Amino acid sequence: MSKKKKDKMKVSFIGKNAYDVTGSSVLVEMNETNILIEYGLHQGNSVSKEYKLNVQKPKGLSIKKINYIFLNHMHVDHIGNIPFLYKHGCEATLIAPKGSKRILEALLYDCAHIMFKDSETLTKQLNRNVDPIYAECDVDIALSHLVEYDVETKIDLTDDISFCYQPSGHIINSYSLELWLSQNGNTKKIVYTSDLGNVSVPQFYTNEFKPIAKANLVIGEATYAKKEKKITKKDRKKDLEKIESVVQQFCIDGKGKVLFPTFSLHRTQTMMTVLYQLFKDNPNFKTKIIIASPLANKICDIFMSELQGEQKELFKEVLTWENIVRVREFEDLQYYLDSEEPMVFLASAGFCQAGYSKAICARLLPSAKNCIVVCGYAMPDTLIYKIKNGTNKYLSIDGIAYRNRCNCVRLKSFSSHMNHDDLIKYYSDFQSEKICIVHSEMNEKIEFCKELQEEISRKNKTSKVICVNKDTCVNL
Repeated sequence: MSKKKKDKMKVSFIGKNAYDVTGSSVLVEMNETNILIEYGLHQGNSVSKEYKLNVQKPKGLSIKKINYIFLNHMHVDHIGNIPFLYKHGCEATLIAPKGSKRILEALLYDCAHIMFKDSETLTKQLNRNVDPIYAECDVDIALSHLVEYDVETKIDLTDDISFCYQPSGHIINSYSLELWLSQNGNTKKIVYTSDLGNVSVPQFYTNEFKPIAKANLVIGEATYAKKEKKITKKDRKKDLEKIESVVQQFCIDGKGKVLFPTFSLHRTQTMMTVLYQLFKDNPNFKTKIIIASPLANKICDIFMSELQGEQKELFKEVLTWENIVRVREFEDLQYYLDSEEPMVFLASAGFCQAGYSKAICARLLPSAKNCIVVCGYAMPDTLIYKIKNGTNKYLSIDGIAYRNRCNCVRLKSFSSHMNHDDLIKYYSDFQSEKICIVHSEMNEKIEFCKELQEEISRKNKTSKVICVNKDTCVNL
């Protein structure tokens, strides 16, 4: 191998987020050092398809030769397949922002439980033994390699590798990564944004987004690549009015039930807080708010230990609100579903494909007294997508057809991702040589990259925009 070739630093886009909005992972190679940035699950609506995608070892990744793995926030599409690596011999140091361990632990053990159930389902469907992608023992091994580091502080990991976590404003403990790599007196800087938060509307329980100005290479998310994907304070105001109206109409006046399908991490805690702020000062508001998810309840407890200052005081008020009822057992959920009382459910999973939200949908769908409130993106072909579209007279849940008479209301402003316009502004302001766009649907990403390149040119800058696909590699 020639010295010139050996001295190159290479970035490979091995994750599914090279061409999709899920399954994040990037490989950085520098001589004999291999750095993985995130390793998330590809999430979808097909157990068999997602199993096949997530059980594959990425092309070009030698698992046993990974030296370091960086985690930036704890959403499952960014961290959920980490134990798979350790199952297959990885011994890398697992690096995360300070305060991440308990949430990471809760989510990975939950994933292992789901994977065991999925393997049972696939074993029956395929009439052959199908092993889980990973098990709890693999989570144990992964967590034994975890080291948490201070944030907003430059850390010298080795003589040649330094890094710094900067707040991304996305969810609790979410950060972009600044990574400095040095060889032969030459230092290059990579910025990996991970998911960026919505700066246009107020966000609960996040650190304030801090932009980064310079890098040789920027690897940026574009979940909201479409021009139409904009959220404003006006949208939030309308959504709050909708929520108040829905609870009044269906619970207080109509004596029915309302479901907010939510994700266990952050969306549940956000919607709890919204309901608290809307109704806490109304002495006549007696409607129970049911937090229906073992995982979400566990994460609520973690929030109380990890949040600081005013954020902690606010969430403590929410958790101790007399209307909040925390349900951790399915038998208790059945009690509330059987009750004639009006109530609001916050339940996972957010797409209603599994978890308590699916069972609640089965009860609520047949009656026009009830309402389901869609809080965010609905993945095509999922149950919540079909409910949102409202075109099916009957919906199938676990092989049983349910009459679809339930009302449906859609909210717009509760995505925690940065808007299209803010992404364009942020990336075009960078002083950088190359900007690689990931974590977006391909057709939307192509248009976004064209628009970003035009804006960079308009600002008389020379950054090259790269529309990443699964075969993209970048040399530094």
